[in-house]
Amino acid sequence: MLSDVQLELLTAFVDGELDDRRRQAVLQLLHESSEARSMLGQLQENAHRLRELPREKLDTAFAGKVLQAIAEKGLIPGPAVMPAILPLRRRMPVWLRWSAAAAMLLVAVLGSWGAYRFLFGPDKEGPGPMVEHKDPPAPPPQPEEKALEFAFQDLRDEAAQQLLVEELKKEPAVRLAVTVRDQKQAVSRLQDALKHSGVKLLVDSTAQGHLQEGRPKTQYFVYAENLRPDEVTALLQKLSDQPQTEANFDKLLVTSLTGDDRVELSNLLGIDPEDLKPPPRVAFTDPIPAQPEPRKKAKAKKAAPQPERLALVLAQEPSGNISPQIQAFLKSRREQRPGTMQLLLVLQQA
Repeated sequence: MLSDVQLELLTAFVDGELDDRRRQAVLQLLHESSEARSMLGQLQENAHRLRELPREKLDTAFAGKVLQAIAEKGLIPGPAVMPAILPLRRRMPVWLRWSAAAAMLLVAVLGSWGAYRFLFGPDKEGPGPMVEHKDPPAPPPQPEEKALEFAFQDLRDEAAQQLLVEELKKEPAVRLAVTVRDQKQAVSRLQDALKHSGVKLLVDSTAQGHLQEGRPKTQYFVYAENLRPDEVTALLQKLSDQPQTEANFDKLLVTSLTGDDRVELSNLLGIDPEDLKPPPRVAFTDPIPAQPEPRKKAKAKKAAPQPERLALVLAQEPSGNISPQIQAFLKSRREQRPGTMQLLLVLQQA
């Protein structure tokens, strides 16, 4: 069970409020504790849901009508009461602050509605009709999605690299959401980094046009196959190796490649989603099929040259045409080798 100090470190990690020393302590904790990794995923999901909450706005005439109603009723504000200030023994966890903020928002909404009824009455004209907001139906329960978030500067640490490698080994197909400051520069850095792993990066003509125009709201998909987890980790570590003043790559979110991702990717490639399904992984407990012994020793043959490995950059906005770059990538595809993975890297501008 995680201690209060460890929970406090994890919440501060989600907030981005840790110094280098405490960030290293969190990374070490995540490397050693599956419970800590699970709690981190829950905290990140809660933060994401709170950021997605809708924001309600009052009519611009509301304040004036409230003041007019106060003047008509002759109301006089009472003296302000200063709350007692109590010392805090420890930093309040972020989830507790969010819960307190939500409770205060609810009290404010209920208080505003009571003041509205008191000032205007049920039969008087107020600032406008109150629209009843019904909560959408709860979605069906989804299987828990494994998610792990890193800051690129943390990937220089060996503990973070090992944690990332272990996470990548769990899935045959992984989605990496990468936040960058300049997408065109990010693609250029990716080309250089992939080249060191023997992978040539092709840029679809539509994506190339969008990059030249500098469309900040366009997402770009970088897709590759038959990459080893250590190759992907080395690629990300190389992208993180940049001076702080020139840092372009910001955050990294690691999740599994979903069926929806395959459908979207298959539409861009012009192929069936079934063609993107990875083969099932062979468990360590499965028996290894026996290999028949050769009848006689064959003469050593000259090894055939390995086919060139390609990766492809696509814009999320499809053009409807299969470009020469897409055709070349599809032609180069090979059956997925054991111990390798499919990689979908999504570039989104901060």
